[in-house]
Parts: sequence; C-alpha cells; structure tokens
Amino acid sequence: MSTGYQWQLAEPLDETMLELVNTEYIPYRTQRLGADGKQLFTFKALKAGETTISFKYAREEEKDKPPEKEQIISISIK
Repeated sequence: MSTGYQWQLAEPLDETMLELVNTEYIPYRTQRLGADGKQLFTFKALKAGETTISFKYAREEEKDKPPEKEQIISISIK
C-alpha cells in the first residue's frame, strides 16, 4: 500500500522534442503501509536538441497543496 504520493509531470512537455509514451507505478513487494515503489516514465525523442522535464512528487487529489518534492531533468537528444 502506498501513501498516495507519486511522481507526475509538473509542466507540459515540449511536444516538439518529446512525447510521453507511458507511465507506470511499480510497487515494491511488501505489505507495509506507506511502502514505496518506482514510477517509470517512458518518453520518445522526436528531434535532436535540448529540453527539460519537470517532475513533482504529490498526491493527485491535493492539487492546491505544494508538492513534497520537485525535480527538473535536463535532456540532450542527439
């Protein structure tokens, strides 16, 4: 069981550079309350260049609260 927090896109992607193909939550094999897992994002590169992906770690239902964590990833597509 998870705490309800998950990684989500914080900002729209530059759709000229990247396409979100899939996102999947993979829980770790445990029954502990609040146990975590992995959030797997799969992207397709559309053209060469530089862009960023902005993520936030938040609960989907708490849209008015600031996220627990934020991460910006720089991407170089060749």
